[in-house]
Amino acid sequence: MPQITVDYSYSLDDAFDQRGFALALHPVVVETAAARIEACKTRFRCTDEEVVGAG
Repeated sequence: MPQITVDYSYSLDDAFDQRGFALALHPVVVETAAARIEACKTRFRCTDEEVVGAG
C-alpha cells in the first residue's frame, strides 16, 4: 500500500488543492510502482515553520 505524506507550508494552506493533488498523484503511483489505486493513501501535513538550505 503506497502511503504518501505531503508536507506543505502554511502559506499555501488556502491555495493548495489537496484532494486534486492526491487524485492526480495516485494514477502516477499506480503506473510507476505497480500499485492498485484503491491502495493509495495520501495524507497532508501543514507545517508551521520551515528552514531551507542555509537560511
